[in-house]
Amino acid sequence: MSLKKRGGLNYGDAKKILETVYPELAQNIVPNLNKIKSNVLYQNSNNLENAKEALENTLNGLKTREIINSARQPLSTALESIPQRNLKSVSNVLLFRTRNQLLDKSDFNKLAPKTQSNFDLDSIPGDNYNFIVRSGRYPQNLEYRVGYYLIFDSIEEAAAFNVDTLKKQINGINFNTEMIDAKANDPVINIRALNESSIVENGIMKLKPGFPRKNCVLVKGFPNFIKKHTIFRMLYDYELDDSFDALTTIDLDNHANLGKWLIKFSNSIEAQRFVRNYHGLHLNDNPEMPRIYAEQLF
Repeated sequence: MSLKKRGGLNYGDAKKILETVYPELAQNIVPNLNKIKSNVLYQNSNNLENAKEALENTLNGLKTREIINSARQPLSTALESIPQRNLKSVSNVLLFRTRNQLLDKSDFNKLAPKTQSNFDLDSIPGDNYNFIVRSGRYPQNLEYRVGYYLIFDSIEEAAAFNVDTLKKQINGINFNTEMIDAKANDPVINIRALNESSIVENGIMKLKPGFPRKNCVLVKGFPNFIKKHTIFRMLYDYELDDSFDALTTIDLDNHANLGKWLIKFSNSIEAQRFVRNYHGLHLNDNPEMPRIYAEQLF
């Protein structure tokens, strides 16, 4: 049986890469590769379950997890690993400045999986860093501002993520984050209309739960002559939140005669459905009416 895969690496190439990236790991694995192949091939000819057990027992003997972790730095050293020129404040909040309004948490998770970290992250449950993402917003009109705030459970975890993502890119843009001062009830991070708030203790920002952002849509383009009760009738087939402020006026531009509204739906799927049905289209499909711009918040 050949280890070479069509369009992939052969055994020799894989061995060289392994020895370069994890020399200590390679010293333990390479001598056992033939043993692994022999066990798997032999057992596979008789019983698949036996083959799995043989492979598992062999890999357990290599202690690969312990070797990899021994090459990683303790999480407590993450803060001192940040280049000093980049460290102006210390907190659990990282700011990524960008004009791209279409990113979400999954994009940031892809940049730094735990298995590729420079630090020992066994204390963090799951496969990814644990953090909350909030887009910065102007408090007056809820328009997108500055970039994305990544709020971690600790200063050390924020520092580790900063180091793990150095020199990486997101959608072709350099991903540079900076630690910022954590401020209680920061109006750029917290939206008052959603009852969002935060406290700060010893440089750690802790968010108090508010109304879920993904259930909300910011709508621009409704003419000012359209009143709240009319909009409610337009949304008869959508599931709105049952609170009294499911529809909130954010701004009425008397010069352009256009309004801006915040709509709270019962779930994120309804919010997405509204955006798909309205964003970029003329009101009532009438070209003489203004275009509607709808943005799901996050």
